Amino acid sequence: MEEKTYIVTGMTCASCSVAVSKSLKKIDGVEAADVNLTTERVTVRGSRTLPFEELKLAVENAGYDLQEITQVRNVTLNIEGMTCASCSSAVERALKKQNGVQSASVNLATNKATVTYNPAIIKMGALKKAVENAGYQASEVQGQKDVDADTLRRQKALKDMTFRLIMSAIFAIPLLYIAMGHMFTSLNLWLPEFLDHHMHPTNFALTQLLLTLPILYAGRRFFTVGTKTLIKGSPNMDTLVAIGTGAAFLYGVYNTVLIFAGDVALVSNLYFESAGVVITLILLGKWLEENSKGKTSQAIKKLMGLAPKTAHLLISGEETSDVSLEDVAVGDLLLVKPGERIPVDGIVEGGQSAVDESMLTGES
Repeated sequence: MEEKTYIVTGMTCASCSVAVSKSLKKIDGVEAADVNLTTERVTVRGSRTLPFEELKLAVENAGYDLQEITQVRNVTLNIEGMTCASCSSAVERALKKQNGVQSASVNLATNKATVTYNPAIIKMGALKKAVENAGYQASEVQGQKDVDADTLRRQKALKDMTFRLIMSAIFAIPLLYIAMGHMFTSLNLWLPEFLDHHMHPTNFALTQLLLTLPILYAGRRFFTVGTKTLIKGSPNMDTLVAIGTGAAFLYGVYNTVLIFAGDVALVSNLYFESAGVVITLILLGKWLEENSKGKTSQAIKKLMGLAPKTAHLLISGEETSDVSLEDVAVGDLLLVKPGERIPVDGIVEGGQSAVDESMLTGES
């Protein structure tokens, strides 16, 4: 049985996760598809090798998007022993020959090599070994940070959501003022004469129509995703928003046409502000949700950052070598010194000490 995890974007509620799971289970060979709405992940288990394109097409047909989890890591190495341009070329060639290395660039002036590689294919130790075999010494630069694709994706989504919310609010506020302002007679709100619903009903209706269009564009995803899920027979919250605001907008357009035809009494039956304000408020809710997700994700990553970055690898049962956690493999024997954090899950083979389990048990 083959199992793989992917990123799912576009989900907003529990029905979304159910729709994604159903769409994947319809594929021949898929035995299970477990969707996590909070982490935006789906784990697919199948009896055969499932092409990513086939899975992606099924999820897209359901109204969402599927992305592979990239395992690419960027690392900078200090290279010792280089004296000329041919030395840097030799190191670069040695690194590029390794399976799993996507790119390698060596800077002779700074004696550093920037390598992009897949840690699932090649380990840091193999990269250092390749440099050593070329006649030089390599060591990892301390304090560097890996590129966090998930964080970048969330930041991009939040930035896009912020732009759409601001765009929607800019047009929703004057729309609400024009549509509802005359109803608050006690406030005596000012409105230009050419927008007076009694004297110029056509201007009154057309202005609201034009102000609503940018708001609909800002919330276009409700209509694209909501329509897809409705057609597929698995409507979600986006479908409800699309139907409600779409009906209000179309009814307003219909009455606007009749107003231009001479039926000015319908000037009181325009519901453009309902569609515009509802979309704006839901976008606000989406923005708050995306913002809170980002903060939660950062808090989890900070907690994970407390884990040690290296481990003491026992060689021949006596000598130890400090290696990064990416280089620790199943079956390795590690040494944990008193006062240190335990770097990985494992079985205690020997020794005696005390371990602080308060984070697991809740005891002080």
